[in-house]
Amino acid sequence: MSAPNGRSTVFGMTLQERIIIVLVSALIIGARFYLRIPLHVPGHSGAYWMALLIIGAGLVGKRGAGSLIGLITGILAVFLVPGREGLLTGLKYFVPGVIVDVFAFSFGGRLDSYPVAILAGAAGNVGKLTTSYIIGLLAGIPSGYLAVGLGIAATTHLVFGAVGGWLGAFVLKRLARAGVTLEPTTADDIPEPGG
Repeated sequence: MSAPNGRSTVFGMTLQERIIIVLVSALIIGARFYLRIPLHVPGHSGAYWMALLIIGAGLVGKRGAGSLIGLITGILAVFLVPGREGLLTGLKYFVPGVIVDVFAFSFGGRLDSYPVAILAGAAGNVGKLTTSYIIGLLAGIPSGYLAVGLGIAATTHLVFGAVGGWLGAFVLKRLARAGVTLEPTTADDIPEPGG
């Protein structure tokens, strides 16, 4: 498929936007391996991975960007992140991506707005906890066992997700101030050598 300006598109996204989606997805998985902070508090990883999800969705700025980041991250997680959930591990990343998309769509794509990003990050991280809980139920783990500490876990997921949302909006604002955009580059934008 080709856009009117001659650039190739898939899902209405340019190659540059698709590359950003894949790179952010890989960064999220890389962060799971290399940013292991020994806090022993549930949901603390939401501070960095929700930030990355919001930054990626905000940079691309198209409907479905968060869901695609979540989907690709989920596929990578199934193969690279050891876990007892098997193929259902991918849902823990896909659901927060959908939640971020819902917030982006509901508020006109304004993921660089602190209130919107904080709400999206908090809801996305709590969505990950909810998905984990449902997967546990599907796996046959007794609900009483899963419910132990659920209130504290929900609170910490909410707080760390909100922190991640704030970080995501902060970075998006800084990138916009620095002039980093996904504007298409044409041959007219490239300066002549020696000119």
